[in-house]
Amino acid sequence: MSKPCSFSDWHGHAFEEFSLCTGDRAMVGQGGKRIAVPANVLFYYRRGVTHGYWNDAVQSPRFWVLHFAADSPAQAEFDFLRRDQDAFWTLSPGQVALFEDCYLKLFLEHTQPRRLREQAEATWLRLLFIEVQRWSESEN
Repeated sequence: MSKPCSFSDWHGHAFEEFSLCTGDRAMVGQGGKRIAVPANVLFYYRRGVTHGYWNDAVQSPRFWVLHFAADSPAQAEFDFLRRDQDAFWTLSPGQVALFEDCYLKLFLEHTQPRRLREQAEATWLRLLFIEVQRWSESEN
């Protein structure tokens, strides 16, 4: 959980990122500007896109941050990975729970030296992509 008055100033990465904000409203940077968002918003930041967050004196959202590389086959299959603009979705409590569950499973596979861990990581990430694709289609 982030603390009041904490921040992560504008930055970008050489990889993609999901960032789910839960538990409190937040001020996030997207598309070159700061925007106020409620809890339970999932952001997708493309490689190289600058973003950040800035908490005021009372905000303490939890950010579930997942960095990943989307290969060409995934980009061809999942529309949300090809968007020209930054994307975000307000999630239902059930969708938040599903994201958090996939996140924790990915974290476990990534941090524990277990047999077939790379295959499990790739599978959980693919399942998460499928869910995010469905969420992106339901916004239309």
